[in-house]
Amino acid sequence: MGKESAPGEVSTPAVVVGGSDRKVIDAWRALFGELGNGPPADNQDLNVVRAWNDRVADRLVDLLSAMSTALGYTFSTEELRRGIYYPKGRVELEQAQLAIMHGLSNIIQGRAALPMKITEVPGAGETATLQATLNEKMLGAYAEDGSLKVKVVQEGQRSAGRR
Repeated sequence: MGKESAPGEVSTPAVVVGGSDRKVIDAWRALFGELGNGPPADNQDLNVVRAWNDRVADRLVDLLSAMSTALGYTFSTEELRRGIYYPKGRVELEQAQLAIMHGLSNIIQGRAALPMKITEVPGAGETATLQATLNEKMLGAYAEDGSLKVKVVQEGQRSAGRR
């Protein structure tokens, strides 16, 4: 049991782990360790990648075996490799991953669009004012027939403030 805590202090309850629970935790740690130390990213050797994938599959079977034993099932490792025992959480995870892959595939292939909602455009007020000013100046630079208005000024006729 956990120690008594003083008022305002949070105590951590002691966790009692039985033999079958310990095996599940150890198997999970072994799988997690293998997943955390995957093959080097720059390794192009397929044999190294295959060996790592095989080790991960073995660790997963070890975890499933420990879990099924802790829950009172008696599956062989071969049955577990073939997917006889498949925890509900694993099924939900794979279904979620499949849904994501199908959605991305549809977007990439142009069968679906990625929905977007623009809630705010940065600088929209200032940008709109600048755009309106530019439009007015451009409209003033063209005649009604669409030709550009050009004013030719002789070198000596320029006003003092303009160049």
